[in-house]
Amino acid sequence: MTRLKSFTSGANVAVIGASGGIGTAMCEMLAADPAVSRVFAWARSPTRFDVAKVEAGSIDIEDDASVEAAAATLGETPLDIVLV
Repeated sequence: MTRLKSFTSGANVAVIGASGGIGTAMCEMLAADPAVSRVFAWARSPTRFDVAKVEAGSIDIEDDASVEAAAATLGETPLDIVLV
């Protein structure tokens, strides 16, 4: 059952701060939702996820180069939701 009723199937979500308890739980919840296509789990110290649709990566929102590098990993993938 989807929790994202206002979004169409195939949502791409970025979670910034995905290494802590709340961020990790959000990534796991989103990954379990059939309406979510991909979850980008970004943090200063990335957490490993054993879910195929979760991509962990590094980001430091105080460092422009780090933000640009994280954005570059998206390629042409549009983001529907960004959680900080």
